[in-house]
Amino acid sequence: MEPRGGHDSYQATLTHAQTMVFIGFVLCEMVNAFNCRHDYHSLFTVGFFRNRFLVAAVIFSLLVIAAVVQWPPLGRLFHTASLSLKDWLLAAAVSLPLIPVVELAKWGLRREARGH
Repeated sequence: MEPRGGHDSYQATLTHAQTMVFIGFVLCEMVNAFNCRHDYHSLFTVGFFRNRFLVAAVIFSLLVIAAVVQWPPLGRLFHTASLSLKDWLLAAAVSLPLIPVVELAKWGLRREARGH
């Protein structure tokens, strides 16, 4: 059974959804790269910008992924859909909760190490 909008509409919706999931995973990995800089100490103690190579790698990765999604020649090559600002913000909002989750786990590890 074909969706109401026909095959092209279905394909566009599917490509958009796949692109959103892809961007969500990429942004989660970037957030996780900052989270994993230390197993025990808080990201806020270690600092976001102290590792310039990591910051440069994340910025470069964001530029590449933005080009793959937003630049039509690369979008056709990688079968991605162009995303709106709202889509990008939604993907970022989905990835950011990783920070407090990992911070809570690190807090538990520090507390356990102190014997509480």
